[in-house]
Amino acid sequence: MKWLVVTFLLTVTQTAWPQYKSGTVIFLSLSENQLTVAADSRITFGSGEYQDTECKISAFGSKFIFTMAGVAENGTKWNARSIARQIWQSESKDGSGASDLHIRVSDKWITAMEKVYDDPALIAASRTQTGTDYLASAAFAALDKSGKINVMLVDIGFDLRFFDATGKIRFFADRRILLKQSALGHADVVTEFLSRSSERSIAYMEWFDTTSAALSRSKEQAALASKFIELSILLHPKNTELGFPIDVVQFGPPPLGIHWIWIKPNCQQN
Repeated sequence: MKWLVVTFLLTVTQTAWPQYKSGTVIFLSLSENQLTVAADSRITFGSGEYQDTECKISAFGSKFIFTMAGVAENGTKWNARSIARQIWQSESKDGSGASDLHIRVSDKWITAMEKVYDDPALIAASRTQTGTDYLASAAFAALDKSGKINVMLVDIGFDLRFFDATGKIRFFADRRILLKQSALGHADVVTEFLSRSSERSIAYMEWFDTTSAALSRSKEQAALASKFIELSILLHPKNTELGFPIDVVQFGPPPLGIHWIWIKPNCQQN
């Protein structure tokens, strides 16, 4: 299965399968062994109501970051972020600074998520709602003992044609290492402005380059990440599913560690 780096968040609404749907946009940038991650805050429920309180970036300890877009929760039955944290806790017992921690955690998370996604009602709802084979995208970032940041990006989906023909579920998973920049969720606007593929994006990015010229590299990356999320909230065709405030974190070897540029008060213990 060929996956797009830019993905969108699945919305699933089915009375028999209670969970929220969450329009998400996430931007990740890896530069000079420093990772910058930014995300919006809105969750939209099946009733059309929304809350701008969702913690979409999670820090596990001081050396691991997790973020995701996709089917993230089934009421009180399971939570994809909690599953990721539990796996990280288990795998970290063997050494949180291991160079393959991001691989081990992401691989076991895929296995765990395929088990909870193995629900024909969920798959049928996703098939109806989106017409695609997409279920989730996630990023796992770990700092190893040498001070290097390793970031694994993951996509999970299902064989759409096979499901339509048989009603049975066959999963696919794609893994890739983050080399520079990536966007998850409703990322069309991020892609447009990052690639400067339109007149408005060229004009805006030229302005941004000028205004950010005096900033340090670290501050410039934080400002850029925040701007990409802001532009998405304002300009995306589905921007009713996106909302302020914007959370931004920077992650790297000491003395930086995990440094929140902005985080909602309710996410402090996330």
